[in-house]
Amino acid sequence: MKKFFKWFFVLIILIGISVGAWYVYDNYIAENNVRNDFSVVPADAVFVIETSNLSEAWTAISESNIWKHLLQNEHFKDINDYAVLLDDYLKRNTAIGLILKNREMLVSAHMISGVDYDFLFVIDLQTSKSISKAFNALDLVEGYKVKKRKFHEVEIIEFIDLNQPDSAIYFAVVDNLLIATFTGELIERAIDSKDSGFWKKNKQYQEVAGELSSNRLFKFYFNYKQLPNFLNIYADDMNEYSLALANLLVYSAFNMNLYNNRLSFDGFTVLDSLPSYLSALSDVKPGKISAYEIISNQTALYFSISFKSYNMLFQSLISQYATGNAKDMEDYSKNVNLIEKLLGINMQEDFFDWIGEEIAFVKLLPKNSARLEDVIVAVNAIDINNAKKGLNHITKQIRKRSPLKFDIINYKNFEINYLERKGFFKMFFGKLFEKLEKPYFTYIEDFVVFSNSLDALKEIIDDYLKGHTLSHKQSFMDFKDEFEQKSNITIFLQMPKLYSNIYTFSNDETKKSIKENKDLILSFNRIGFQLVSKGDLFKTIMIADYNEDAALYEELEKFEKKASDDLQKEQFDSLTFKIILEDSILKNDGPYRAYYADNKTIRFEGRITNHLLNNLWRSYYPSGNLKSSVNYKEGNVDGVAFFFYDDKNENKLAEINYENDLINGLYQEFYENGAQKANLNCEDGKLDGDAEFYYKTGSIKIKGKYKDNEKRGKWIFYDEKGNIINKERMKRNPSN
Repeated sequence: MKKFFKWFFVLIILIGISVGAWYVYDNYIAENNVRNDFSVVPADAVFVIETSNLSEAWTAISESNIWKHLLQNEHFKDINDYAVLLDDYLKRNTAIGLILKNREMLVSAHMISGVDYDFLFVIDLQTSKSISKAFNALDLVEGYKVKKRKFHEVEIIEFIDLNQPDSAIYFAVVDNLLIATFTGELIERAIDSKDSGFWKKNKQYQEVAGELSSNRLFKFYFNYKQLPNFLNIYADDMNEYSLALANLLVYSAFNMNLYNNRLSFDGFTVLDSLPSYLSALSDVKPGKISAYEIISNQTALYFSISFKSYNMLFQSLISQYATGNAKDMEDYSKNVNLIEKLLGINMQEDFFDWIGEEIAFVKLLPKNSARLEDVIVAVNAIDINNAKKGLNHITKQIRKRSPLKFDIINYKNFEINYLERKGFFKMFFGKLFEKLEKPYFTYIEDFVVFSNSLDALKEIIDDYLKGHTLSHKQSFMDFKDEFEQKSNITIFLQMPKLYSNIYTFSNDETKKSIKENKDLILSFNRIGFQLVSKGDLFKTIMIADYNEDAALYEELEKFEKKASDDLQKEQFDSLTFKIILEDSILKNDGPYRAYYADNKTIRFEGRITNHLLNNLWRSYYPSGNLKSSVNYKEGNVDGVAFFFYDDKNENKLAEINYENDLINGLYQEFYENGAQKANLNCEDGKLDGDAEFYYKTGSIKIKGKYKDNEKRGKWIFYDEKGNIINKERMKRNPSN
């Protein structure tokens, strides 16, 4: 990056030295556009950034908050001096401003070896009059020397830094285009390309480029065929995924927009002709994304495949593979037919027919026990009862006709099914489910939720019960609303959480580099990518939000989540303590006592009136210590309820006000030492009003407000000494 920026600065200055103000005034009217700037770009460009106005482009970049914040980052400090010099030079030098005004420029990236890439600059000077002669002025620049040579009748000028003989910038002029790069071999490739007409003849590139707005300041093009080589520089373990993407996509062309804290791209993507899920998706209408309603707000990666009809998608996929890979398709069909016959099931009726509009793949913020391959798959159901019926039939037939067994685990009233066999779901459903080597699954709202990790599935259930879902995270919902509601592919990344995945599962060498650039990685705190089928193309949207304080807010979120998770509120919300008596017992009004198995220790006691629990009921631990003191009204919890730790001192665990089985009003929890842990307010079962969390010492930890279970207004965070960590979270970061 330092090399790039240093020579970019030199390049801009040299244009001024070489051409001069006299030359601009003399030739400005003669807009002699002989060539398009893409004509000298080699076919192997990884990506291209194009601007229609070089001076305006630099102004937009240099004045954006993103750029200003990046220059403060350790990783970018070494280019700050050049950035300041360039900005000052452009503002003071009127001649340079005239030269660059309305000049088109593109920067393309090209691989120059297996482990490195370099940049090619192309500037349209709008004239071809004697530009090469003006380069004679370069000989006058102190500290540099100039060498010239011919390549295919085009003169290449090498501008060499005498203090760094291995460091040079190479110039060439092709008609109206000034070409510059840092690598001699790359400028030769550019000259070789000048008469090939590659981009003009390339129908797939022309198809996406033709969809872009002509009046945008920035445009961005990406060549997916070069992606594997490019990513291999940074992470060789990404090769499997980059190859898959390179086989699916060819080019994307974007209008690029740079706002203060947002980088956004909108454009189109063209697919490869190979059979794939993506090409099959292009044949079906987009579907609604909704898994965010039930998946955890601790999600690092949310990858959604959506479709109007899964059966149409599946038939399109089968048709493509039957034509493009008939042998594999035949083997798959035989395998499914064999399993159906063996188990007495029908995959169409028992599985495919109930699938709704979305299949979502989710990676969570990793816990200590997490593995790289842990994944959640949430499958939307048209009718959840039909999904249960179909899956129950499959599990029943497996138990009946095979030595395999589906076990059932009950967790917080959720029934989790589990099969101890690797590769079972892949055998049924192909590569889409290959990560689920030993599947667990349960049902949440209108989704069947699968995972290869019991802990991950339990975490999804826990956060769903607590309302800690993406749908309850306003920052995510605001970001999601920037995208289409119906799509074919949507990807959301929460970088502070994805960072933990990247770091946790990297080798030691990679970890060091990641850690050094942590703040930079986290600063692009939220990234979204979406494909929506539009005929032969996919409408494509990509947005990256920048927040220099993202690392701080991630730590505060963890801080706040731990404070919330330390509470016992979930069991009090779900009334797990509530006493339920059989009708045969409720027939008899009067006092009632229930005992533990020893028939001596009271389990709970109270009074039945009008065949319902009424007034005060007490419950006890097996030790005999008081566990709770709860008021009932006509069978429902109603009034102030007290809960205690299992000790003889009867230290309070919680004090809660209920109305008709819902927490309404005061909610307090305490530590075992008697210090207050939390002081909250609720309305009709939802957090609403002031909220305070405390340390064991009794000092305040967090202050804030809730409205309908959502954080609102100012939240203040304290350390254990009472110092404020952050006091205007919502104001400073309204998008988080």
